[in-house]
Amino acid sequence: SSFDTGASASAGGRVAVGTSSSASEVGVVRKTEVEASAAKRQRTDAGEAAREAGAEAVDLLIMACSPDVSPLANEASEVSRCGFPAVIRRGGTANDLAAELAKQKPRYFLFSGHADASLGTQSEKTLCFTQPGGGAEAIEADVVASTLGRYAAGGGGRLELVFLNGCDSYDLGAKVAYTHRVPYVVCWQTKVKDGAARVFAVEFFSELRRGGDVPRAFEMAKDAVQRETAPGQLASGQAAAVTQYVLCHPSRPLPAPKVAAGIPVLVTQEGERT
Repeated sequence: SSFDTGASASAGGRVAVGTSSSASEVGVVRKTEVEASAAKRQRTDAGEAAREAGAEAVDLLIMACSPDVSPLANEASEVSRCGFPAVIRRGGTANDLAAELAKQKPRYFLFSGHADASLGTQSEKTLCFTQPGGGAEAIEADVVASTLGRYAAGGGGRLELVFLNGCDSYDLGAKVAYTHRVPYVVCWQTKVKDGAARVFAVEFFSELRRGGDVPRAFEMAKDAVQRETAPGQLASGQAAAVTQYVLCHPSRPLPAPKVAAGIPVLVTQEGERT
């Protein structure tokens, strides 16, 4: 699906649910292995004070953007519970992204939201940010990629992974990986179902926290999506919970209750895998 902001930018993608988002806010989640079950969200300034006092540095920056015109469910809170010291930015502009990258210097960055905003017929698809009042914002894909690339590992930064968890994010992801040398980029070659995007991201970061490397986490996330079930029936006609998501192009016809979830892509300096 797609939406039109009524201005020059338009975007579509992950299934819109719920009501309009509130004004942008910043949440911070601190976790240790001992206290993971009791971890709670704190504000960013409190997290900064904790790091200055010697607490574990931020590994994961999450930016969850849900514009009023096409609100989304997102996986930010679930991913943060995987155990990484994390900062969640709920909503924000491109300038806010740049400020958070400079401040937090994360190893991993997750964008959760629409990734198929367009500034015109000849423009490449880009991320859809949100303004303080909930309105949509989009800037050129080259500028988004450059902003992320300035913090890449090997270029003076710590950023090892960019995860663009939104529809049609491959072209932007390829720029981030190949032009700006971020070692790993996870993105979507197609539109993606919201439920599948959530399951994929949660399992991906859970596996990283368990000690798996990025390629293994990517494969484990694919498996997790394909283990999701929905009410259906066996060939015999018996009612059963059966496969819900298939990782394929959304145009592929599938018998109910199967749903074409989309095609995830892992982009590295050595090549790509789906």
